[in-house]
Amino acid sequence: MKYFYLLTAVRLLQSCVVYYNTDEIQNSMNNNVAQIEGNYSLVKDDFTEKNVLYNGLKSHVLDINDDSFKLLSEKKNSFDDAYQNLLDKKEAMNKTKNQFDHLIEGKNEIKSNEKEWGELKEIKSTMKTYAKEMNELGNSYASVSNELSDAINNSQYRQIKKIEFNRQIRTNTKELNKSIADITDQINSYKNKLETANDNGQINDSTYQVKKGLIHNMSSELINIQSSVKRITALESSLQLKNKKMDKVWIGENTKSNELMKKIEYSITDVNNGIAKIQAISAKLNETDQE
Repeated sequence: MKYFYLLTAVRLLQSCVVYYNTDEIQNSMNNNVAQIEGNYSLVKDDFTEKNVLYNGLKSHVLDINDDSFKLLSEKKNSFDDAYQNLLDKKEAMNKTKNQFDHLIEGKNEIKSNEKEWGELKEIKSTMKTYAKEMNELGNSYASVSNELSDAINNSQYRQIKKIEFNRQIRTNTKELNKSIADITDQINSYKNKLETANDNGQINDSTYQVKKGLIHNMSSELINIQSSVKRITALESSLQLKNKKMDKVWIGENTKSNELMKKIEYSITDVNNGIAKIQAISAKLNETDQE
């Protein structure tokens, strides 16, 4: 009698079939895949942006074997590897998702006594693992992406926007030329007054000679400043022409535009030094006027 009850229980267990609702699994899986695809889309945009940045710099570098650029190359290799790992895992996930879609095609449910049951459980487990790995790879990518950005930002290389640089140069040279014209007028007026005072015996000869020498020196400095301003304009035009297909220009040691930029910087320094000398001469003239 007990054997009968036991046999009946076994038969009941054998006849107890569970099942997966394929629509529910598919909806859940589609939501997870959509979220992963959305995160990947952000990564892809970042990768594209960093790629453009790095390749733009590389195209402006004179020697890619220079230590300053080799460090960036190493960071870029790690960056590429991290992105490729993420891409490979996403493609593997999509392949598994396609296997799932093929498996459930035309089925509302899959029962535990069907041959597809084991494959479905394996796919679910694999997709869960892939989702976890995608999250980990995404974090790794973010880390190396930030490292690449920091390495570029902290390097000797920097970008300038051609339009803004041109606007800045034009504005400054325009102001300088106006100042040169104003000072020239003041010098000419001062010279005329000085000569009149000398002709009328209103100034002693030694003071006259000192002032005349200071005015001459100031005029010479103005000519030098004017030449530097013209040189800055010409050099900036060369920079624009050399990089006419670029919106931005990479500058710094080991870049193709470095020589031009140094010449512009030297000329700007010449202008500043000239201005300082003129101010010093003007101060001396004021002293002699008060004597």
